[in-house]
Amino acid sequence: MIEMELKPDVGCYIVLIDNHCKSDNLQDAIGFFDENIDSDLEPDTVTYTARMCGYYRQGNVNRAVTLVNEMSFRGIQPDAITMSALHHRILRAKKSQFRH
Repeated sequence: MIEMELKPDVGCYIVLIDNHCKSDNLQDAIGFFDENIDSDLEPDTVTYTARMCGYYRQGNVNRAVTLVNEMSFRGIQPDAITMSALHHRILRAKKSQFRH
């Protein structure tokens, strides 16, 4: 895209972040998230939710909770999908703790 002088939009970054998270490549996903912000594009709820899913895949629910707080700090209201995913993962983590 850079060679063609195309500037990615938020939707493009969402796809990059989501695909890298699903490939267990969270560091690159975070890099694209930061690049999104550095490009003067505001991440939206979907962008944050995609990144949160990367943390879920690694079992890092606490970091996902931190992202919800970051969203609120930036004035981005988590939607029902974001909160449902977070709630589900917190319950799953708690259930896992009781088994061990």
